[in-house]
This record gives sequence, C-alpha cells and structure tokens, in this order.
Amino acid sequence: RKAFLIEYFCGVFLVILVIWSLFSAAELPPLARLFLIGVALFAVISAEVSRQFVRYLFTPAKIIVVKGFLKQSKKNVYYHSLAFVPDLSIHQTRWQRILGYGRIHCYGGGGLSEAFDLTDIDRPKEILNHIEDLVANARIPQQPKRLDEKPKHLLNSQK
Repeated sequence: RKAFLIEYFCGVFLVILVIWSLFSAAELPPLARLFLIGVALFAVISAEVSRQFVRYLFTPAKIIVVKGFLKQSKKNVYYHSLAFVPDLSIHQTRWQRILGYGRIHCYGGGGLSEAFDLTDIDRPKEILNHIEDLVANARIPQQPKRLDEKPKHLLNSQK
C-alpha cells in the first residue's frame, strides 16, 4: 500500500475539503461536492484495484508472477534458471527508500530470455536476500564439491 500513498492522500484531502466546505463560509455547490467525493472514491478504489492486479508467490522451486484479475497471465520463474542470472538488484527512489518499498530487477541470463521486475515490493532488501538464498539452494545440487566428484543425481542414474 505504500506505493499508492499519493492516491490515498489525494482521496483523503478531497474528502476533508468537502467536509471543510460544509462547516465553513466557503460553501461548495452540491454538484461540486458530489464530484469531489466521486474523484476521492475513484482515487482510493483505483489504487486498491491496481494493487490486487499483481501478485508474487514464492515457492521453494520458483517465483510465480500473476498479473490480472479476470484475464490473468501467469509467469513461472524457476530458481534453477535464476542461478545463472548475472544481476539481481534493487531500484528505489528517495521516497521509496524512506517508505521502505521498491523494485527488484532480475536481468536475464542462462535460461531467462528477458529481464523482469518485481514491482512495489515491501522490504525489498529482505526479499532480495530471500531470493538469493533460494537461488543458492537451487545451485547446490549441480555443483560438485571436488573436480573429480560427480553430482549425486548423475551417480544415482548409473546404478
């Protein structure tokens, strides 16, 4: 919700303006009051609806990005392919840093054909560390400990 503070403040400001006009000498016409209340409701409702349109689900094997409400698109990003990502970074404006949210950018490499962003993430540093831990766990079975040692999944298939 931190990403939509401007919309919330505008909605609250317009409602306060209407209430102030009711109790002060500067009276607004009834049609103008209804218009301002409608704009305030639109600001708050549009922020809530757009917030619900993008969801991120972190599982032990992948990140699922679901966009949309009635018409949904779903993208699965497996940590195995993220193990070859050369760039996982956080992008924050000054206000986003103050409010504690931001965007995590994953630049594609290996199995990823394109970059993707996780937008309006609350506590992005913690989430980035969590993603890095999950990616590191996805890498472990693929890397032999010694040069002459084969990975365990190759040893089991030869029996």
